[in-house]
Amino acid sequence: MGVRLGSVGIADMSPVTGAHANALFAHHADYFESRARFLGYANHLQALYPETKIGRIDVASSDPDADLAVCHVTIPATGKAEKVITLSCGVHGPEAPYGAVGIEMFIRNQLKEVDRTNTTVVFLHGVNPWGWVHNYRAGEDNIDRNRNTRGGEDVPSSEGFPAVQGTMSAREGPSATKIGSYLYTVAGLAKSALASLSIDKTTRGLAEGQSIDPRAPLYMGPDEVPEIVAIRDQVLRPAYAEARRVFHGDFHTGLGKSGRLYYMGMSNRPEQEKASMKSLEGSRVIYQPLDEQLYDTSAVDFTKNSLAAAPEGCQVDIATLEVGGFDPDLLPFGLDGDSMLAQLRTAHRLRARGQLHFFPDSVNDARADEIHALYRDLFNPDDDAWRKSAVEDTAVLLADRLDAVNRDR
Repeated sequence: MGVRLGSVGIADMSPVTGAHANALFAHHADYFESRARFLGYANHLQALYPETKIGRIDVASSDPDADLAVCHVTIPATGKAEKVITLSCGVHGPEAPYGAVGIEMFIRNQLKEVDRTNTTVVFLHGVNPWGWVHNYRAGEDNIDRNRNTRGGEDVPSSEGFPAVQGTMSAREGPSATKIGSYLYTVAGLAKSALASLSIDKTTRGLAEGQSIDPRAPLYMGPDEVPEIVAIRDQVLRPAYAEARRVFHGDFHTGLGKSGRLYYMGMSNRPEQEKASMKSLEGSRVIYQPLDEQLYDTSAVDFTKNSLAAAPEGCQVDIATLEVGGFDPDLLPFGLDGDSMLAQLRTAHRLRARGQLHFFPDSVNDARADEIHALYRDLFNPDDDAWRKSAVEDTAVLLADRLDAVNRDR
């Protein structure tokens, strides 16, 4: 059963397993193909549930023909929408394919199990479409959409950022060689760590949002970008109007042990969150409450839109659902390569891609392609085992979270 939409064909509603991983990642690698596939499912769902709302929020670009948009689907509860499940993807461009796979998985695996008498479901596809198209975590304006949410609040920059600003800011084009870029970044960050007498402060400076330098990674921008405001006001607020419980999972990749799925929780009721997550003990999914996470972006994280949109008194369980990309290296003397070498690797690739963003003609095409390939490998590695693990663990997590929502009476 399904509907045809261009080249999408008939919407496949059979359950997703790990065997589908490579095919699904291929379908969702390209923004436009993924969007067409998502809208194919949206039209199929509207045929099944006529009250389904399908919409788009256009995203501005310097290219007037770019046709970029955040597409969204809301399947309203048939009765009072006391509970809402929201899934979003593409806040960071190159991390989007996994998120689009995750949304399709929920549609095919879990949607039929949702108690639609009291539960609304919301899907947000391609929150940062420009970054998806151009293989860049931030938007065309270099604003990181996962650091941009304010919700009406004035949010300070990371205190650790000044320690790494000199190394990470794109003041010139990238090095002509990969090793040159890596050595420069390592030397700069080592100097920053020594100057601040804190490796932790240096790490946080790399990871947390900052509003100081518009040419550095993870720039949160001076104001919220229009699509963030529109998502909150036009999609989330109406969906949450009657809610007493909201679950918002935002799909990401890159941080943590390669192929492992992390549930990075930021609930407004952390004790209830911890109790609820006990059902995942024994699975491969790694639960991290806020106080165990590597860094804190909870003040500006995209999922904070759900906190801002939910009515007073509502339990809001928000989480970054992150598949790790760090190489499973182990350094001598018991030092963990996952948290040391991988962070340096990530830093120099972030820096080089940022330099290329601001100085696109400073290196030859071969070097530019290399920078793109290394950057893409951080967030969407072409690795069969990684993709299969991501799909299998995500299936476990989504089933568990839906069960938790359904059990809440």
